[in-house]
Amino acid sequence: MAANEVRVPVLGRTTVLTRQVSLAQVNRTAGGGWEQRHEACSIAAESDSALTTTSFPPGFLRAIQPKRYLVELYERDGGYRLRADTGTLAIGFRPDQAGGVLPTSADHPAVFDWDEDGHPGGSITVSAPLFGEVEVFVVQVSRGAFDGAITATDGVATAMDGDFRLEGYAQATIGASNRLFHTTPKTTFVPSRSEVHMRRVGAGTTCADLLSGR
Repeated sequence: MAANEVRVPVLGRTTVLTRQVSLAQVNRTAGGGWEQRHEACSIAAESDSALTTTSFPPGFLRAIQPKRYLVELYERDGGYRLRADTGTLAIGFRPDQAGGVLPTSADHPAVFDWDEDGHPGGSITVSAPLFGEVEVFVVQVSRGAFDGAITATDGVATAMDGDFRLEGYAQATIGASNRLFHTTPKTTFVPSRSEVHMRRVGAGTTCADLLSGR
């Protein structure tokens, strides 16, 4: 879960908690280390403001590709911990075509219809009184990392709880269905409210199983 304080000129300040449920597999590498593969199963946003809600259309989730990255198991204070850099996630643009700069307009050559909904960038939905549902088109880049303590075992780790952080986070609004929302909010990552939790599940578990509670 990642927490961000967002300041929007039209709607004021709010804290948005973005929760992602993922299915992860941890395997040995050929060199004896550990590698994790994770697939996003759901993504949802919660706001502490009664005035606005943010949601992600189905295409947004489908566009998040599975990731593979190395994880490190290490010992500290008499217990074991797991940490990893989960790599860069670019939404709505191709970093290799952006020249190291986040695009700020829909006609930038690096911007594309990332979630295949007919609009540039990635689309999110903002609902607010008087405005109804507004589609907002964004580009975003971030690099995630976690570090947590293994809190339960039965010979192998069955639970991990720890901190999640975002590094290099940047976002730009490149369009909106209501011009009042065509503005890039000031966003500040909130480490104290960002966290990660892992629980062991049975072999063969699918995203559908996780989301249904099976």
